Amino acid sequence: SLLPDLERTLGVPLLDSEGHFLASVLASRIFSSKEDLIKVEDLVFPILWEDFDNWKAGQESAVVAMESATALEKESLAGMFDAVVVVDAPVGVRLRRECARDGSSTDQTQKRMGNQKLMNMISEGYHDPRVDYLVRNVSDMHHLQSEVADLVAKLM
Repeated sequence: SLLPDLERTLGVPLLDSEGHFLASVLASRIFSSKEDLIKVEDLVFPILWEDFDNWKAGQESAVVAMESATALEKESLAGMFDAVVVVDAPVGVRLRRECARDGSSTDQTQKRMGNQKLMNMISEGYHDPRVDYLVRNVSDMHHLQSEVADLVAKLM
């Protein structure tokens, strides 16, 4: 199982006394230590890619797959997708949303976001040549879903 391997690699428990996964503990480790991030990716990515390839092979029609924007910086993903779509929002909007989602402080979230250099550059207007489509997420969920549905229809 992946969980014991992660706990052994990081040297910390990732479940609380009731068996709930401690995502904040994992996040604090991988977002504050590039070394820990690489160790976790080395454990997780091979399993993830194998699972994805198996899932994709079992599909009978065209597939739209989503991955986090940080995947742009992962060499192991190069060439895995036919098109790369980034859903982005301005840095201030991302900061506010992530604090609300995670219940984390502004300082904690800014520190984590500081490690997302490429996403920050894209948010500030940089065009990465690996990005085929950019969807700006500056409104409500209904608007975002509509924009993504239009793009999916275009890609299919």
